[in-house]
Amino acid sequence: MHNLISGKFAFEYEIYITDQFPFRDFWVGIKSASEIFLQKKDNNGAYLGGDGYLLQKPENLNEPLLKRKIQAINEFAGAINPKPVYFLLAPNSIHILYDKLPPFAASTGKSRIYKIKDQLSPDVHFIDAHSALKVHKDKYIYYKTDHRWTSLGAYYAYRETGKAYERKPHNPPSLFQHGSQRIF
Repeated sequence: MHNLISGKFAFEYEIYITDQFPFRDFWVGIKSASEIFLQKKDNNGAYLGGDGYLLQKPENLNEPLLKRKIQAINEFAGAINPKPVYFLLAPNSIHILYDKLPPFAASTGKSRIYKIKDQLSPDVHFIDAHSALKVHKDKYIYYKTDHRWTSLGAYYAYRETGKAYERKPHNPPSLFQHGSQRIF
């Protein structure tokens, strides 16, 4: 009831509906193309980067909230020890494709990810998706009009997770091996 009265429910519902909008990617692509055509430097919190990429601007971190979340992860890992806890912090496109940023843009690079890693307990096994994706940054691992991974990008993170679990990951489907850049 508190979430309803405070407006939190409505806010979160709006985010959900926005993400589920029919043909969302198509409309985002149309808007992005028009912004590029008009030579704008940024678009709704995203930089207009090289090769047609939209790169989400880094947000200011809520340090007290981040500290509480890291503490909760560490406490959880300590509570279930000796069972392993794995942690993968998914880097968005600006952390990997920083070479595509416009000249005026500031990037946090990998610093935020490794700052968080350094605060994790030794009981937490950190899965380094950043390094795994950086090796493949010249492949189509992020959608051009979104900060999310493509299926190929997700595969590289999955493969890194398999290494952490000491399991051999499955081979990628042939679609990935050809580096398809279809926009879905």
